Amino acid sequence: MHQKISLANRFKVESLWWIITLLIVFLVMFPIYRANPEFDYLWINILFIVVFVTGTRYIFLLKYTPISHSFWPKVIYMAASVPIFLKLLDFLAEFNVLIDEKGAHSFFPLLATKAQLSMGKYLNTEFVFFGVGAILVAVIFAFRCLVSIWRMRNRGTV
Repeated sequence: MHQKISLANRFKVESLWWIITLLIVFLVMFPIYRANPEFDYLWINILFIVVFVTGTRYIFLLKYTPISHSFWPKVIYMAASVPIFLKLLDFLAEFNVLIDEKGAHSFFPLLATKAQLSMGKYLNTEFVFFGVGAILVAVIFAFRCLVSIWRMRNRGTV
């Protein structure tokens, strides 16, 4: 009793998820951007959030995505997963070195001391959460693609 989902419906669901992802990015990043619009790691932080949310969604809901029955996008991702993993790891390590040397509060020089500490804790927590999550998702999704290719070839499912 497997219902095949049309490609048009998969693109509609994908569009809805991208809107949700952008909303999550806005909600997480707004306090940081408001406190320091020139935050050096803004785009890296956004990348971590997008990779984490999208990768998690693809791991668990792959059959509802446009690439669900496509072979080459999965193979390409599997080949690119090691460089993606290493680059994400490099970004997180670079941020952690900076936090160790200067402290997270140093990103918010215009705030009062108590607000600096509060925002520094928020920044450190969310950056590490989404960074580690993105790194894990980058690895796990590669294996999910492998399983999906095997299922597609041998069982006709995703």
